Amino acid sequence: MQVSTKSKKPLQKRSHESRLKILNAAEKLFAESGYRATKVSDIISASGCSAGSFYHQFKDKREVAEILYSRYIAFMEQTIDHLVEDIQEGEDIRSMFTRVLSLALIALSSHVGARAAVVDLSHDAPEIAERGYQLTNRFLSQMRDKFDVFHGQIGHPDPTVAIENALQLNLIVLTQHTLRPRKYLPKENEALIGVLVDAACGILKLSEPGAKA
Repeated sequence: MQVSTKSKKPLQKRSHESRLKILNAAEKLFAESGYRATKVSDIISASGCSAGSFYHQFKDKREVAEILYSRYIAFMEQTIDHLVEDIQEGEDIRSMFTRVLSLALIALSSHVGARAAVVDLSHDAPEIAERGYQLTNRFLSQMRDKFDVFHGQIGHPDPTVAIENALQLNLIVLTQHTLRPRKYLPKENEALIGVLVDAACGILKLSEPGAKA
């Protein structure tokens, strides 16, 4: 007997909504309490869904974390592509760093739970963390190419190395700070980005403050 699509669509929609509720609840709980301290029952309670709905959608807590991390990776890949497309050759080097770091901060801050879960999972499943390393390398590679236009304004004897060091330093700080805020760094995002941009420009040894290519 053929099932009517009219009766099937609402069920599919409810299933999709339940899946999103569970994923969003897990993201929040992983960020607040950590992956290991969060129980499946906590996720079920926070999502407002039933245990049956959870196990219909997911095998276990680890599968939830892996799906969240895949969602984060996809989001970051889109962010990197957007950054590369947006950068203009005549842009001020400080404003370029400011925009790149601001977007990176937004992206990292919006997926803290997924990243926190992977920190715990990486001890038992290093292949999961490897995806993060590949993403970082992609970001650094594409940003290096875009910053090449500023080589003439960089006082460091090896501009390519200086650019990579500045990008890596800022990425490490943002990655760690968004997971566990450092007391010695500004709480306000604008002030935080300002400190990081100043540090980057110091590494580059700019020949002129705010120099243009």
